[in-house]
Amino acid sequence: MPIETHPLQTTFRPGDPSLLRNKQGRCRKCDKAQTPGEKFRFCKGCNVAIYCSEECQRAHWEHHKPLCQYQQENTAFFQSHPEVIAPTEPGMPNILEMQLYLRDFTEAHRPSFQGLLHAKMLSMGGTKKVLTKENPQVCLIPLKYRPPGPDGVNPALTFSYSNCVMLPRARVLADAAEHRPRFLEAWEKSAESRAHVAATFGNDLDFVDILPVLFAPHHGPAQFGYFPQYSGFEGDGLERPPSREVIAAQLDTYAMFIELGIVLRQPSATAAPIPGYMQKIGDGKKWEWRAMWTNWYSDPEWTRAKTSKDRVRLFKRKLAEAQRREAS
Repeated sequence: MPIETHPLQTTFRPGDPSLLRNKQGRCRKCDKAQTPGEKFRFCKGCNVAIYCSEECQRAHWEHHKPLCQYQQENTAFFQSHPEVIAPTEPGMPNILEMQLYLRDFTEAHRPSFQGLLHAKMLSMGGTKKVLTKENPQVCLIPLKYRPPGPDGVNPALTFSYSNCVMLPRARVLADAAEHRPRFLEAWEKSAESRAHVAATFGNDLDFVDILPVLFAPHHGPAQFGYFPQYSGFEGDGLERPPSREVIAAQLDTYAMFIELGIVLRQPSATAAPIPGYMQKIGDGKKWEWRAMWTNWYSDPEWTRAKTSKDRVRLFKRKLAEAQRREAS
């Protein structure tokens, strides 16, 4: 059950509009990966979608066109209304900067959010029970902006996470229609793109649906993310389905990763994700992922850390040790 088909970023330059998710990823149409030295083509309209060939770009245009046109209109709107992008609070970035920071933050922690969402489904009775066509859901994740530390804008620590709430999709969109009309327009324009994303996972027998996740900072722009959800490991065919205690521990662990700035990544395509952190490179304009463990599941300290408090203390110490090694 993959997190997604596109590779996750391991290098960030916070606030850089030219570095977008999947820039070095795969063709939006055929899912082909770039080979070393190969250069895919960007959509000239939005400068976001990439394609391996003109043929794939043409074939995908019917799916991409509505969102591409909206993104171009949105860019023109901000250019003609500079007052709209002003910071919402003193000492905070402007709206466009916040959008970029939010994009980097959600990308850095995508595996943790995926794990957290699956645990949330388990706590509510399972994915198939929660994600029904009769009552489609949206997961609301409130966030709070955290000013940069002495090392600069760490993409893994730009926002503070507290909880996630499942809400009826109709309620979320009704609120958007009242308070964020352009946001609602973006949702409507992305319909074809969302359907295309869902179709890419349709061959997996455990796939249930794409869950829209609304990342909503208390101040500044909100952002939708789309996470494939699966029904595997939820009790069907298992001798012992996950207990409430196990599910609660999963929720606590993924929340801890996000709040502490622990970033999960796969060291190889077939390996399980391991925890790491973002290391500042040079003057802080570039951050790269570094592993904290090679195999944390077999680490005796992790095995002994039974409570959330024990795990927080362990990760804080491991993080400090790793950063000291980098500095020496």
